[in-house]
Amino acid sequence: MDIDTQLRIGDGSYGVKSYYHTKGIAKLFSSAENTSLTIGRIDGEGRLTPRLYESRGHWDEEIYLNRMTYDGESGLVAHHHQEMSGDDDFEYFPVPDEQKTSPDPLSYLAGLMVNSESMLKPEEADEDWRQQAVFGGIFLMNYLHHCPGTEERKKSSRSVFAGEAVYCEFRTRLLAGDSLPVDEKKRKTFLEKREKRRAEKKKNPDPLKLWFGRIEGIPLMVPVYSEFRMSIGKARLYLHEISVGEQGPVASE
Repeated sequence: MDIDTQLRIGDGSYGVKSYYHTKGIAKLFSSAENTSLTIGRIDGEGRLTPRLYESRGHWDEEIYLNRMTYDGESGLVAHHHQEMSGDDDFEYFPVPDEQKTSPDPLSYLAGLMVNSESMLKPEEADEDWRQQAVFGGIFLMNYLHHCPGTEERKKSSRSVFAGEAVYCEFRTRLLAGDSLPVDEKKRKTFLEKREKRRAEKKKNPDPLKLWFGRIEGIPLMVPVYSEFRMSIGKARLYLHEISVGEQGPVASE
């Protein structure tokens, strides 16, 4: 998988654009491509409020588009345009409008980076996990994370980063929205298997792991390495290339 992400920070505003696609052997198992973007405001206390979020792409033959604008006061989604061409054998249960709230996934990650001094602070292993409801256009998820400590990342031909990095673990829980088989028997089997998977994860948790480090010339911490489990095995992502430069305005009224 290749991921290309741009983060722009301006005077009280931010913007994020990210593109990824599967490649190589992984593409034989699942062909996926996505382009997502968000723009919004940053207040004096470091809170990020998105104004626009859009995510479009495909997962195998399923094509989707979600575009959302937000109410600046409540943070709720003011307008949501959705297109999905999924499997007719599955029924989609959308998130209720009153639960469609910011942040979006990109704003959530940008918020961790902008507020890295507090949000990515190494802590004791038994500290409570920080929680945040995140709506990405299809499901409302509870994102949980904590950062047990720091680790030394060694030099690697795959990465431009080497040095001390904060190690963090992330988990997600479904809060609202669902996709279930239409057939009653298949739905029952599907739900039983899902409960077994959840029980197994609870017994043997395998969270997404992210390392954040500091790079000269960048006033915030950035993701430098990640590990997460996929159906075909463990995936490892490296910070392969990074550049910093002055940009024009991030977002304008």
